[in-house]
Amino acid sequence: MHEASSTAPASVKRTPIIPRATAKLPLKRSTSRQQAPSDSSETLATMRRASERTVPEVVMPLPMPHAKRPHNRTAARRVSCYARARVTAARALANDPVIEAARAAASEGLRAEIANGALVMAPAPRRSHQHAQLRLVAQLDRALRFRRGEGGPPTGWRFLLAPELHLGVGPDKLNPDIAGWRASRAPTLEEDPITTAPDWVCEVLSPSTEATDRAIKLPLFASYGVDHAWLVDPDTRVIEVYESVRGGFVRRARIDVDDAAPPFDAITIALDALWE
Repeated sequence: MHEASSTAPASVKRTPIIPRATAKLPLKRSTSRQQAPSDSSETLATMRRASERTVPEVVMPLPMPHAKRPHNRTAARRVSCYARARVTAARALANDPVIEAARAAASEGLRAEIANGALVMAPAPRRSHQHAQLRLVAQLDRALRFRRGEGGPPTGWRFLLAPELHLGVGPDKLNPDIAGWRASRAPTLEEDPITTAPDWVCEVLSPSTEATDRAIKLPLFASYGVDHAWLVDPDTRVIEVYESVRGGFVRRARIDVDDAAPPFDAITIALDALWE
């Protein structure tokens, strides 16, 4: 018989298995990371709501012919109504007395106006500016002179040079170079200031006034219901013709030769006479 081996198997040294420590992240920290997008979205929503309640001072930029417009008339009417409502809300307050006092104190060599509640000042017109202004109004008045009808309504147009217009609640106090009214709604010669918006306005451009005429005054005139506007440029010897469409002016023509233009389609404007 074989004697059982008394030799015990070599003991295997075993390394005790120690469970890996599990990092316990603070619940608050983990929760904050997960909720960050929600918090930011809530913040953005709050900012959007606040911006919608804020009415900017100038909300009627000049639309250009290539500007993208609503594809249907219903959408266009909604855009127009929205823009008009924001203009009304933006000018719901009277002018600041300080602005009024500054305008009244302006020297005679400056033209001071109030547009969107702000004071706008420009130097006196140049001689070329004055010459074009006088020659243009002479041509228009000769052909379309205001006449009181005998037993009927008046006919023609009434043209005034740099009239004092008070429009809106503020009011905006504007002096276009030339303003014209159809006879049926023309102001009297004694009316000063004039609170009836013209049917047509004309600004003679100069380097010191062009930016204001284009970016501030033209949109304002459109918002007050002026149907037509001309910009006369003695330097380039052209007339830009604008028509009101859905509360903003759109350029319809650029005249550099003798031609007719709305709203005076019945007469031809002699351009050379404006520059000579």
